[in-house]
Amino acid sequence: MQRLINGLFTGQTRQTPLQPLKSQWKLSVSFSPFFFVFLAFVSFLFWNGSVVLGVKEAHAVSPKFAQIMYFSLISLFLRLLYISQQNVRFGRSAGNMNPWSKGSYGR
Repeated sequence: MQRLINGLFTGQTRQTPLQPLKSQWKLSVSFSPFFFVFLAFVSFLFWNGSVVLGVKEAHAVSPKFAQIMYFSLISLFLRLLYISQQNVRFGRSAGNMNPWSKGSYGR
């Protein structure tokens, strides 16, 4: 009787000892495409010796400051866009940035 009462509250009347293995199997099956891509990448690294295709001397690693600048500008733009969307969602305008204002624009 106690098992039936506990089953009503937990949604299960009986838990099998293989339940964790089933969930682990489902997780491994869902991640199997990623595993195969990772395995193909590692085998390519062993076969080629590096990530570079073609002449390795022509593709040396060097800092690219223009890409850092572009990334910074795009990140700043997206951050400002996100902040403006959050202000609209919570009912705050630029004139009333009070977080305790319940969305009534200070009235």
